[in-house]
Amino acid sequence: MLEKDREKLIKITNETLKNLISYEIILPSLYQNVFENLCHKDGIECKNIVSNEKQLTLFKMQQYEQKTLKNVQVLEDNINEAKDAIDSQNSEKLIEIKLKMEELKAEIIRMKDELYHDDLTKVYNRKWFVENYLVNDKFNVDGSLAFIDLDNFKNINDTYGHVVGDKVLSFIALNLNKLKFIDTIRYAGDEFLLVSNKMDKNEMEKLLVGFKEDLSHKKIKVHNISFGVSFSIGVVNFKKSENFKDVLSKADKIMYKNKAK
Repeated sequence: MLEKDREKLIKITNETLKNLISYEIILPSLYQNVFENLCHKDGIECKNIVSNEKQLTLFKMQQYEQKTLKNVQVLEDNINEAKDAIDSQNSEKLIEIKLKMEELKAEIIRMKDELYHDDLTKVYNRKWFVENYLVNDKFNVDGSLAFIDLDNFKNINDTYGHVVGDKVLSFIALNLNKLKFIDTIRYAGDEFLLVSNKMDKNEMEKLLVGFKEDLSHKKIKVHNISFGVSFSIGVVNFKKSENFKDVLSKADKIMYKNKAK
């Protein structure tokens, strides 16, 4: 498959998920239809996609199928029971159905929540960031952005293994997520974005310098292993309608300059 088609598939998969989120109940049959319609719109014939590649792009949606099949059945059962309860004027049954519907609604909310959070660290993922801060790859508000890269993370993985590496990422994310007026996003691997529309660059830098100092006094303990974790930061302001990639590039350069110190 050509690289440009791979990029299109990523875009199509994200758009498919975005379309599905508008449904209160996500029906399994919607997955294939929405995905293939978007493929056709972008000039990609699904029959030309390697089977494994197609399965990978649909993997997250297939996870939802298993959960929503149950939800659809619950909804159908509740509707049928409600009809019977109304006909027989059974108020107790109606209360029971109401409780079941509330449980169903909570499950759908949980599913939507999973769609916008990183599986490992539980902070926001890139999809959430794109939908809340960008329009056509441009910021929809003024604010500040910090690009964070963990120091010596590869050495931690190589020395202690990926299980410990995952614990380090979760530890950092947990602490970053406590910062007020800032949204924490796991961008890729050991890279995080901190974004705020309530503070400027100077305010965010001051906050993160203090945070980094506090973190230097904490240790991660895994079995008999105990070690500290640090990171490098690049902070910039951004304006509404400014291109995200341009802003990220500036933050990235500042971050690597700080890492080299």
